[in-house]
Amino acid sequence: MIKKGILLIVAFAFSSVFIFAQSKKELEIKESIWGESDSQKGNIEIPEKWQNESAVILYKEYFYDYHKFAKNVTYQHFYRKRIKLLDKAAIEDYSEFTFTKKFAIKRGWAKKGKNYVGIKIIKPDGTEKELEIDKEAVKTDDAYKIAISGLEKGDILDYYIYSVEPFRQSNGYTFEPVTKIISDEYPIKKIALNLYTENDFYLKFNSYNGAPKLQEIETDKGNEKKYFLEAEDIDKNEFPFWYYPLQELPHYKFQITFARKGYHKNDIFEFISPEQGVVKTINTKEDVLDLYKVKWRYGIVRTIKELENSLKEKDLTTEEKVREAYYYFRHYYLTQFVERSVYASAKIIPDMVYGSTAYDDYKFSMDNTNMMGIFLYRAKIPYSIIAATPRSYGTMDNMLFKSDLTSFLAVPVDGKTLYLPPLGLHSNIGEIHYGFENSDAYNLLVNIEKHKIQDIEPHKVTPSASEDNGTVEISTFSFNEDMDAIAVSKTTKHLGHSKTSTQDDLLMYYDFISEDYKKFGNETYVDKQVRKEKDKNRITSEAAALVKKIKENQAEYIKKQTEDQYDFSVEDHEFTISNTGRYGNKQPLILEEKFKITEHLIKKAGTNYLLEIGKLIGGQISLDEDDKMRTNNIYMSYPRSFKNTLEFNIPAGYSVEGLDKLNTKIENETGGFVSTAEVVGGILKINTNKYYRNYYEPNANWNKMVDFLEASYQFTQEKIMLKKVTTTAK
Repeated sequence: MIKKGILLIVAFAFSSVFIFAQSKKELEIKESIWGESDSQKGNIEIPEKWQNESAVILYKEYFYDYHKFAKNVTYQHFYRKRIKLLDKAAIEDYSEFTFTKKFAIKRGWAKKGKNYVGIKIIKPDGTEKELEIDKEAVKTDDAYKIAISGLEKGDILDYYIYSVEPFRQSNGYTFEPVTKIISDEYPIKKIALNLYTENDFYLKFNSYNGAPKLQEIETDKGNEKKYFLEAEDIDKNEFPFWYYPLQELPHYKFQITFARKGYHKNDIFEFISPEQGVVKTINTKEDVLDLYKVKWRYGIVRTIKELENSLKEKDLTTEEKVREAYYYFRHYYLTQFVERSVYASAKIIPDMVYGSTAYDDYKFSMDNTNMMGIFLYRAKIPYSIIAATPRSYGTMDNMLFKSDLTSFLAVPVDGKTLYLPPLGLHSNIGEIHYGFENSDAYNLLVNIEKHKIQDIEPHKVTPSASEDNGTVEISTFSFNEDMDAIAVSKTTKHLGHSKTSTQDDLLMYYDFISEDYKKFGNETYVDKQVRKEKDKNRITSEAAALVKKIKENQAEYIKKQTEDQYDFSVEDHEFTISNTGRYGNKQPLILEEKFKITEHLIKKAGTNYLLEIGKLIGGQISLDEDDKMRTNNIYMSYPRSFKNTLEFNIPAGYSVEGLDKLNTKIENETGGFVSTAEVVGGILKINTNKYYRNYYEPNANWNKMVDFLEASYQFTQEKIMLKKVTTTAK
């Protein structure tokens, strides 16, 4: 069982913990946290209002320290939690900690980092027991586990993890951003943040949704900066499904950038305070404009000229040119290298044989879309650059980090806007990530004559509708002669965001690489790069064995996905991917399956049969009473729909009873579930449609969603009877 303690420590320590004996450094750390000056020693009581909670966090602290000496940077940080366990569930959650032993520092020229762990138990009578980490940890594979035995109701668990990460950096470096929600799943008596920096470290920080503000502490040293944030008496918060906490809950965000000299910060691709010691709290649209003006790259590469020459031979509309160019770049920078990458990963060829990929050279969306921008400029096709942040991160007003931004292009064509997302293996024009849809963004206006970004304006990213993101299943079912098995033939079509997520799950490289080679007249890796016949034969043979193994795993995975959908096993499963959906946002990904259902759904009742027909639309959300009492607003990834057409061949000599419960209609402004059932020419035809209309619903609409969610679940519980038709002798 995964314990909460594991998750808390691993999340903070980046899954990396060294376990040491009582070294001088460890003793210093322990003294600084648990020593005589520990303000939390007497923190053992909880307010009356929280007596019935599972646990109460008495104290939670985050500490960050950024210091340097010349090129040597030392980054230290720790996380401490002091929690009172009040029932068996909480004791179980914190009864075990798991640590991995080593981690590498991936910044500058790095030495090894070290993490120090302390865990102690305070009993209700005040006695304390400190765990001997190096003695009690047990190694399992690459991890260490510590079992915390003897925990009882009323015990206080106090633990910390302290990390020291030294490295060398000549110029500048931007540390990973930090985002922390103030509340927790347990109530918190007190929470604290302490943040220390000095000269050459630039701080971005802000608090949102009512979180406490950062305060500065006066110091005796002019080159040092110390800040703190505190909050008390924080009620627990639920983190239910369909919820974006950063949209509503109090939280803070910060990021540190290190630049040894003033001019180094100009070379760092990030929003940075204009001067040291000044905390940057917001990025204006002017900041975004300045960043893109400086960092958006221009140039001409041979690739674009080759593309232009190929397009001269074709009579294309503007939209057709844009589409041809986009998919050309997708192949040139990505998919033509897929075979090489797969073979290298499988050790069939050396790691570096030919070229690189867009993942290496164009990993930022700003760079990734740049080539397309150059093509549009040379073709004199107007475009602009959209800078957006995912809705799950909060609003654009809360955008504090460069990493919050993603860039994609917008091309106005024939009265509509074509969105061109960053290149991906299966990326399509018009299929931007769902997180950006219906969000407030910035539109960077490009002067197509000079090819310069000249201005910025607000932009509302176009939303999609439930029909755009559809999953459509058409299935036929037939009993065998003995009436103990059902043969199923099923076709599933995925569109929109349903398609993009499914492509990543289902498609293997051999499912799509051939169509790209054919479209662009390219050759396979072996034909293009391998010269010796002996090497060709070896690579071809080993690649065939690899493909066979991958196909076996793929078949098992798709079978498992189908079984998970229905929540029962299937037999004799076969599948075909008849369309990849990679050349147009209106093209579906099509999966065709055949399989057999036995020992499920069918129950003989005398000469009749009961069939759990409702389960054939797949599992539906089952809401418990706590779910129905939801108090949070609802944030959906995107509007979507799920349509099922079931055609059940009624065995000769049988009729169907119980169709009335298969006809349902619940629709409102949040979505709906509609089902119809009828017998036509010996076939039971059932159509269902469940759909979600919106990206967001206020909690006041939750009951309306519950109505159709419960209707769809109830449908899965319905049965029909196949009744033996009796004939009267004449």
